[in-house]
Amino acid sequence: LVLYIANEQDVIIASMRGSLVQDQRSIENLLDIRLFSPVELPVLIIDRATTLIQYRRRGLSAVMRCLFIRACKDSHVKNIVITVNDGVSRIPHLKELGFVFEKADTSKRDQIFFNNTSDVLFGALHCSRFPGAEEIALKNLKTPLIHFSFDEQLEDQLIKYLGKTMPLT
Repeated sequence: LVLYIANEQDVIIASMRGSLVQDQRSIENLLDIRLFSPVELPVLIIDRATTLIQYRRRGLSAVMRCLFIRACKDSHVKNIVITVNDGVSRIPHLKELGFVFEKADTSKRDQIFFNNTSDVLFGALHCSRFPGAEEIALKNLKTPLIHFSFDEQLEDQLIKYLGKTMPLT
């Protein structure tokens, strides 16, 4: 499921993918890593986040991450997982949300598609932390959710994908 944010002219300016997976092998394949520790399943992998250069540093990825956390809160998802390069500026915020990080094994990673100049960290946010993470994420948004309008189909798509209901605002 891909969330995206469009500007007033309906141009997509930011997007983020969420993939629901049921086994550890799928996590490793989608993220092109090997895990050192097992993860409670099922998980929602958040990856492939991108923002147009002129819209960066406005917290748009944080908005989409917050929506994914909110959508998972009452679902059967046990963990939300991500990878980040060690040393990136969003790690303290992700730790504040409750993500726990460990170094990922990238020894078999495809060098063409990934930046392997720094260590890669695998982060997991356990479902017991979803409510607190949502609260912190909402509090820290640069632009509150009330300033966004949501496509009428978004909630239906999230319900269909995750099997639950959620209010967007």
